[in-house]
Amino acid sequence: MMALRKETSTNHLNEQVLGHACVLNDILHGISGRWKMQVLYLIAQGQNRFSLLKAALPTLADQTLGKRLRELEQAGLVTRHPNPTVVPPQVRYAVTPKGGSLLALLQAMCHWGTDCW
Repeated sequence: MMALRKETSTNHLNEQVLGHACVLNDILHGISGRWKMQVLYLIAQGQNRFSLLKAALPTLADQTLGKRLRELEQAGLVTRHPNPTVVPPQVRYAVTPKGGSLLALLQAMCHWGTDCW
């Protein structure tokens, strides 16, 4: 169960101020969930089913993987493609153009980090 956060907490107010100051803060907050970018990267590399993602990330809890997949889908970074014609039903995930453009930016950031950080 997710804990509720007080709307008057300093942390919540600071996030609002930073979000209004620069859209980049909102973007970084949105993509910074633990495992989220790793899951997106693995889907782009062809590990596009829950079982394949789970095998690649064995320490990641099933519940967390499911949550990250839903978050990526809600953000428009991946699409979910169920295949009900097979038993048991399979779901494949695909990176959207929006997700692909984010991965390109992240790859550039990784190169920058290797060179400059």
